[in-house]
Amino acid sequence: MSTGQQSERTDKLSAEQVISIRSALEAVISSEAFVGSKRCQDFLRLVVEHALASELDDLRERMIGVEMFGRPVDYDTSNDAVVRVRATEVRKRLTQYYGHAVPTPVVRIELPPGSYVPEFHWSSKSENQVVTPGPVRTSAPLWQRVTAVVALLVGLAILAFILSFVSRPKSDSTVALRLTLGLPQGVTLHRSWHPFEHIALSPDGQTLAFAATDASGQSSLWVRPLSSSEARRIDQTEGALLPFWSPDSQFIGFWAGAKLKKVRPSGAIPEVICSAPEISQGAWGPYGTILFAQAVNSPILRVSENGGAAKPVTSLLPGQASHMWVQFLPDGKHFMYLARTTLTSSDSGAKIYAQSLDGGAPTMLMASQSRAVAVPDYLLFAQDQNLFAQRMDWKALRKIGEPHLLVRNVAASPAYLGTSEFTASQNGVLLHVSA
Repeated sequence: MSTGQQSERTDKLSAEQVISIRSALEAVISSEAFVGSKRCQDFLRLVVEHALASELDDLRERMIGVEMFGRPVDYDTSNDAVVRVRATEVRKRLTQYYGHAVPTPVVRIELPPGSYVPEFHWSSKSENQVVTPGPVRTSAPLWQRVTAVVALLVGLAILAFILSFVSRPKSDSTVALRLTLGLPQGVTLHRSWHPFEHIALSPDGQTLAFAATDASGQSSLWVRPLSSSEARRIDQTEGALLPFWSPDSQFIGFWAGAKLKKVRPSGAIPEVICSAPEISQGAWGPYGTILFAQAVNSPILRVSENGGAAKPVTSLLPGQASHMWVQFLPDGKHFMYLARTTLTSSDSGAKIYAQSLDGGAPTMLMASQSRAVAVPDYLLFAQDQNLFAQRMDWKALRKIGEPHLLVRNVAASPAYLGTSEFTASQNGVLLHVSA
């Protein structure tokens, strides 16, 4: 550290400083020094994001090997130098970049020899300092910036995380809460009697909607604000299944009585959207379009939020048995769905596709037997009861880098319909059920 420089922990950084560091990171990895090595780009991004979150425990050689290179947690680092070799290459490329950088960057990122913890050097006189990461703390992986943790106890543990993904500034606080789902005695949230049932999280991340069953076996729609201690039943929603939210969180769509319906969370007389003879799962787009999927031998259907006749928006390709688990992508103009080739518990041909509302051929995003959830910059999906986050370029409909493991042991339906017990809001709330 040069004379006159100050040291500051990353957990004390201002929002402006964090933005400056991330801007510097993007400039580095998009430069000629790094553009030829995606592994070096990913390595530098990983260590910088962990450092900004003060996740120093994740910046050890073994942890990087597991997270980035897929090594087993007990791999022998003395005989496997993959992390050390990549770190050496990153240091060389950083030296190359800063040796030719004109003008002098505001923030200089360095990876000191023998360490995987980066340092951030400011060149301006107003911020002439070196920032070093703060002490180790227990926290979420780099793709989670946890600002709240809520455990909802419903027999199985449901964990809700407030997330701020890699591309966003780190939140300033961490709050942990434990709550109950707040259902009255005799009312239960079953996840085994019907494979369609799941919980819907409002786009604003404030409220849960779900179908719960009373002692008589009758299901109804319930809502549970995360800020409240109790759930509330919505009247006149008997038989409700598969709730889904309007983009403004002002309505809940659901299927009941061979119809697709909508109702306000505050309660009112439900309105019929359209006829849907078979159980249907829906998605509500920002431009007044509702898409819904049925289980067997059916494409995705489209209908106006104000009602009317439903029309197909996809076509089953040769060999496909059904399109299901539809969801809008963040731009509201594209959507994705799970295409199954068989209605058995194992379907090696199942894939997730994206398609434009305006038509055109579908784009295959990934092979998966389970539904996925699209959020800004990421595709969340479950595989072997583990939840992953795949960074995405949604404009190009392509994956960026390798998926990151978010959570282990996520509950899944034993049925063939590709249900995994997790959901997420567009503003960064993730909810999952442990197996």
